Amino acid sequence: MTQNHYELAVEWTQLLASPDSDAFVAIFEEDGAYIDPIIGIERLGKAQVRLHHQRWHAAVSNCKITVENVVVGDTSAAAQYLCVGVFDGEPLGPAENPVRPTGKPFSGRCAVILEISPAGKIKSCTEYYDLLQIPCGNPPPFRKERF
Repeated sequence: MTQNHYELAVEWTQLLASPDSDAFVAIFEEDGAYIDPIIGIERLGKAQVRLHHQRWHAAVSNCKITVENVVVGDTSAAAQYLCVGVFDGEPLGPAENPVRPTGKPFSGRCAVILEISPAGKIKSCTEYYDLLQIPCGNPPPFRKERF
């Protein structure tokens, strides 16, 4: 089962970078959740997960993801990945407190924790990143080089 969890984590990253929202939601359970604690969003059910994915691609152009590490457990997987793109589209986050586009390219490391059902689909994903870097495009403090 852990090999399948590994493959699912890699597939999640590939589909996050792809504009195909139908393919992205296909790997979730019907009542699956997309949790983004950084901007304060919890999307419940496939329709809301699809909306989250569509909004990401409406906000960010040229999204590319490189998987750096995957760790799996009996009912979960975690992936660390490098995400690059340009925040040049629509605002992200809740309407009452959106993150506005900067027009800047960004590059930063992210992590996602996937809770996986016995059927091999995602019950929930919780994504972590540095909002100043992704999607806002600011360099990391204390470092001059970029990833």
